[in-house]
Amino acid sequence: MPTATLPELPKGREFEELVAAVFQSSGMFVERDLTEREEVEVLQLDAISTDYRERPPVLHLVEAKSGKWGFKDIFKIKGWMTYLNIPRACLITTEPRERPEAYRRLAAKIGVNLVVVEDVKNCREALGPLVGPGSVDDVDVWSWRFWHWAERRMIERLRAQHRGQPEVRRFDAILDHAFRINSGVFFTETIAERVEALYATYSDYRNLAGRCGQEMSGGAFDNPDARIPEPLFNATFYDCALNEIQVATFMEHKARLTLLKAAVDYLSYKSDGQVNKAEKTVTWKLDGKDYVMSLASFPDRFEQALAELGTEPHFRRYPIFWQWFLGVFGGFILKDYQDRDYARLAEKSGIPVEALPQAFAAFDKLFPVDGGWFRDDPNSNVRVLVLYPVPLRGVGANYRRALYTKDRKFEQLDVTKIHTRKDLSKWNNAVVELLTA
Repeated sequence: MPTATLPELPKGREFEELVAAVFQSSGMFVERDLTEREEVEVLQLDAISTDYRERPPVLHLVEAKSGKWGFKDIFKIKGWMTYLNIPRACLITTEPRERPEAYRRLAAKIGVNLVVVEDVKNCREALGPLVGPGSVDDVDVWSWRFWHWAERRMIERLRAQHRGQPEVRRFDAILDHAFRINSGVFFTETIAERVEALYATYSDYRNLAGRCGQEMSGGAFDNPDARIPEPLFNATFYDCALNEIQVATFMEHKARLTLLKAAVDYLSYKSDGQVNKAEKTVTWKLDGKDYVMSLASFPDRFEQALAELGTEPHFRRYPIFWQWFLGVFGGFILKDYQDRDYARLAEKSGIPVEALPQAFAAFDKLFPVDGGWFRDDPNSNVRVLVLYPVPLRGVGANYRRALYTKDRKFEQLDVTKIHTRKDLSKWNNAVVELLTA
C-alpha cells in the first residue's frame, strides 16, 4: 500500500491549507475557497475565520500567497474588507521583499496584518500573534492539512469524472450543491438570509446521496425520496469504494455544519445587540414608542431548535466542536479511548466534557432522523456518525494513531472487539488511496 506524505515546503493551494490548519488548530472556525459570482466572478477568498472567543463573533479575512505579491495585494484585501464589512484581515506570504518594514507600515495603516513566513516549517510560530492565546499542536496542524487535502482530492476526482461524462446529472448536482452551501450562502446580507438560502438548497437537492445512488444503479436521478441501493451502500461504506456517494454524503454533512453555524451566528448576533446583522427588520413608531418586527421566516422545526439551543450555556462553541468532530476526528468516537477523545474535543472546542452530550445532540435537534445520527457498531468498538464518508474517517483513524501511539502504528492501539483495528486500518487505506490515486 503506498503512503501519502505532506510536502515539507507547501506552495499554492497546499500553503493555503497549511495556513487554514493553523487557524483551525488555534480554535477558530474556518471557511475556505469562498467565491462570489454574479454574471462573472466578483471575488475569490482563500479563507474567513470566525473567532467565537469574542462577543459578538469576529470575522478575519485570510489571504495566503506563496508566490509574488506587492502593494496591490494589500490594497485589494482592503477593498474586500470594505466591501464585505469584515473588520480584520491578514496577508500571509512566504516571499520576502526588500524594505519589509515599509510594507508592514502601509498594511497596518489600512488595517491589514502582513506576515512574512520565511521558513514554512515555522509557520505555526509566525502566525502566533494572529491566532491569539493558547498553544497550537503540531499533530493538529498535520491532521488538518491531511483533511483539507482529502477534501480537495474528492472534489478534483469528481470534476475529472464530470469532464468524462458531462451528460450524467449527479456530477452537476453535487458540484452545484457544493458551491451553494460554501460560497453561495456566505455572501448573503444577513444570517437569516443565509438560513433561507441553505433551506432552499436542501429543498432542491433533498436526498442527494440517495438520488446519486439511484442514477449510479441505472435508475432516474429525479426521485427526491430515493435511497442508496443496498449493494451500493455496502460497497461504499463497508468496502470503501471511492465513488460519488462518498462526495455526496460529505456535502450533505457539510451543509448541516453550515446550517448549524448559521443558527449559532443568528443567536449570537441577536443576543449581542447586532440584530441588523442577524436579520432584516422594520421599525415604526406608535404613541411615541419604537416597535421592531423581524422579517425572518424559518421552518417551525428550526425555530424550535433555535429556542432550545439558545438556552444551552455553550451553544456559541458548537460550530467549533462540530468542525473538529467532522474534521480531524473523522466523524467517530473510538470508544476504547472515549475518555481521551472527549478530553481532546473539550480542549479544542472550549466546551467542558460534561457538556459534550449537549453539543452532540445539536445535530439531532436541528436535523432529526429516525434512530438519531449515531450508531454503535456491534463488532467494532466505535460510535460513528451515520453516512459519513469513509476516506474522511481515515483522517480520524490517523489522528488517533498519532495521538495514542508512540510509533504511530495501529498495532499499538489498545482496542477491543473483533473488527475495531481492521476498520481503522481500512479507513486509513481509503484516504491513502484517495490521496495517491
